[in-house]
Amino acid sequence: WQYRWFVPFDVMGLKKLVGGEVSFLKQLDQFFAEDNYNHANQPDLQVPGLYNASSQPWKSQKLFRNIMLDTMVQTYFNDNSKGIDSYIGRIYKNEPQAYVRTMDDDAGTMSSWFVMRSIGLSPANIGSPIYYLTAPIFESVQLNWENGKS
Repeated sequence: WQYRWFVPFDVMGLKKLVGGEVSFLKQLDQFFAEDNYNHANQPDLQVPGLYNASSQPWKSQKLFRNIMLDTMVQTYFNDNSKGIDSYIGRIYKNEPQAYVRTMDDDAGTMSSWFVMRSIGLSPANIGSPIYYLTAPIFESVQLNWENGKS
């Protein structure tokens, strides 16, 4: 389940491969319903946004908000040799140890994921200047650019 969605550069091709829009949505729904999403596993980070590329974009909005602000179930797929059981709770917190202990913030990946979604932007494909608008968690957001514009 983890790597099957990791084709942000060809979502249309993925939809075709899995049998079309209806099958794509059914499989995405199953992925989240069965708590297969693992926010600590970086290939999963773009999966909640895949609904934006479908006929049901509101599901991305709900998932982003849940991941940022609500309790989530995180199931770790290992032999428990490191003593890591499933986690139920908030992924991001306003404290020094701010997120799930198994997450690593490689070059700010986890932090930037939170910041981008919290201001209402979700990259369609990292490295491409295409963004989905999503529901911000702030009443207003102002970005100040080097040229003095905001």
